Amino acid sequence: MSARHDAFRQKTSPNAVKVHAFSASSDFEAAQKSYAWHGWGVWKPEPDWAEEFYTDEEAETQKCYLAVRIPHQP
Repeated sequence: MSARHDAFRQKTSPNAVKVHAFSASSDFEAAQKSYAWHGWGVWKPEPDWAEEFYTDEEAETQKCYLAVRIPHQP
């Protein structure tokens, strides 16, 4: 999550609100955590998809953003 993600979410779905947050080391791990939180079971990527891992810099940027993000911000 970042300011860019919040702005995009606000633009595409103005009434959306953040109800859950988690951390993940890759896009595949994030997708599985989202599926688990929603109760959808096991997430499976398409066979030709490549897992992308987040860098330490990306993780730190997100951590810093979440620390200052307005709690009630959609």
